[in-house]
Amino acid sequence: MEQSKQYLINPFKIDVDPMERLLLINFEKDPDTIYVAFEPQVFDDTPHGKGHLIIGWRQDGKVDIFHQPSLKLNPEDYDIVGKGLANIVERDFTDGL
Repeated sequence: MEQSKQYLINPFKIDVDPMERLLLINFEKDPDTIYVAFEPQVFDDTPHGKGHLIIGWRQDGKVDIFHQPSLKLNPEDYDIVGKGLANIVERDFTDGL
């Protein structure tokens, strides 16, 4: 009797970002006119460089990314967040490091 082969299909792809620190500041109950939350992140690794990044979670479900010039970011990595990427803006953060 011949045995049938069974296959497992994995529909998930998991990536791990080597992030130093992350904080989620959520103010949905008292929202700003544009944002409902901010997510500051700190990177210090080879793929991204060293610096700070802030994700601004918008009322419309999209995100804005503000980052220091020292970071190397791929906008496509952030277009999958929420309803997608609205803006990616390079900024100097005073006393950021």
